[in-house]
Amino acid sequence: MENTGKTVYVHLADGLHLSAQGLPAIYTAKSFHLHWGQGAARPGSEHFINYKGFSMELHIVHTKNNLSMDDALKDPEGIAVLAFFLQATAHAHPSHSWDSFTQHLKKVALKGEDKDLDGSFSLRGLLGSVDLARYYRYQGSLTTPNCDEVVVWTVFPDPILVPPGVVAAFSSILNSTDSHAGPRLQNNYRPLQSLGDRQVQASASLRVAPSSSSALRPAALILLLISIAAITWHL
Repeated sequence: MENTGKTVYVHLADGLHLSAQGLPAIYTAKSFHLHWGQGAARPGSEHFINYKGFSMELHIVHTKNNLSMDDALKDPEGIAVLAFFLQATAHAHPSHSWDSFTQHLKKVALKGEDKDLDGSFSLRGLLGSVDLARYYRYQGSLTTPNCDEVVVWTVFPDPILVPPGVVAAFSSILNSTDSHAGPRLQNNYRPLQSLGDRQVQASASLRVAPSSSSALRPAALILLLISIAAITWHL
């Protein structure tokens, strides 16, 4: 786990692979990180559903055929990102995985600090009960500079529900500099962008009538409904 000054970044060991109908290859998980605002009061997701933002957004980053990140940036489909929303709610059940994750944040409070994780939580545990068969997909870009147009995005609309304290931990513990006197790491999300000529696909579980208002919104967005098989992770 590493505080980059822009986000909290978790490097993953080899062994987790992603495949699904509609993906051009098998992708290998490399890392995951998060985006947030200022606690539960100010949402910090990078995607919107039906014009609604969420408290946080989790991105699991994969590269095509286990390419290095440098080589993946040269391929227009070189990176696949799975995006999951987190929503703070007082009605959420306590989560051992998220409680453990946020406890580790204290060890990387300053920019440049890193620590080895001890296996006290799993990536699958962080995802909770999210239905991996329900998702949107579109071809887009990274959301951090240089915003390369090399990403196959898969966005899951059903949020991971967490207690408000989980969301508050990120914006209150992490600093954006290597000094405790430095500003807190907050509002590290990219604003909504124009859709341009991108088309968005929906999995079969999200199939709706053309007149429905259901939409993923990087900005204004029109759904193109295509049946896609469920996401599969292989260990």
